[in-house]
Amino acid sequence: MSTQNDRSRKIKRLFTKPSILTDSIIWHRMLNNKSEVLWVFLGQTGTALGVLLGVKILTHILNPFEFGRLSLANTIVILVGTNLFGPINQGLMRFWSISLERGEKEVFVSATRQLSRFLIFIVLFISLVFPILLAFTPWIDWMVLLTISLLVGAITGWYGIKISILTAARKRKTISIINTANAFGKPIIASIFVILIASSASWAMLGYLLTTIAAVYVLEKYYGKVVKRKEEPLTETIADKKQCYRLVREILSFSWPFVVWGLFSWIHQSCDRWSLQAYHGTEVVGAFSVITYLALYPLIFGSGFLGTLFIPIAYERAG
Repeated sequence: MSTQNDRSRKIKRLFTKPSILTDSIIWHRMLNNKSEVLWVFLGQTGTALGVLLGVKILTHILNPFEFGRLSLANTIVILVGTNLFGPINQGLMRFWSISLERGEKEVFVSATRQLSRFLIFIVLFISLVFPILLAFTPWIDWMVLLTISLLVGAITGWYGIKISILTAARKRKTISIINTANAFGKPIIASIFVILIASSASWAMLGYLLTTIAAVYVLEKYYGKVVKRKEEPLTETIADKKQCYRLVREILSFSWPFVVWGLFSWIHQSCDRWSLQAYHGTEVVGAFSVITYLALYPLIFGSGFLGTLFIPIAYERAG
């Protein structure tokens, strides 16, 4: 009897202790996820309010013609910052956890640096050539605005790369604060430029550019603390070139379907504005853009919230 009692006690210990440990882990994860949900919600809410504030302010200080020009210029920003850099952001978000499991954090940082510089170099080259091409077309009066838009798109893409990596690292609080500040800062700085200098879409876009540069500067400081360690001088010679080349190929292989999808998505989102520009004029584009922002942003808010919350968790679990 004593032997059977001893066995039963051992069995109870085997099942009781792990269950208590498992319960504590589950509750701990639930509390952490609850905090993440809150910060993701606050970040999405802050971004939405910043966008709506921008529409409210800029429609008052810009006439319909200039606001229409600004809306068309924003399609270029989306093309570069979201549809060109966005697929790479997805690849970097996916391979963050994979690189940590492989013990290739330095390789990941080096690959990120190479991809970022390559994409920014392409956009800067286009920004130099594009004005020259516009000078020989009837669109010469759009030259300054579209050139600034390309630069804003490049800086926005750089900003998005850092945000994607920090999202993969699940730094929800910092991302929420920076995104909210950036969303409110753009219309405020743009409004100051428009009021003090000239009521022009070019000056509003220049305000977007300076705000995004400031946001990237702050983001780079924090990114350096999270991703790079002070005791690890991350130079080009640390990561093996073959490993870096392999990781870049893996990221591009994962990302290219998002490029195709993103291109069709941009055409779907932007063709209506450019069609209205061609057939009805810029003033109609401005009015249509206001209606589009108010009608579609609740849907964008919901999809952005769910994607931002669950995608990095899924990538981390998948490994």
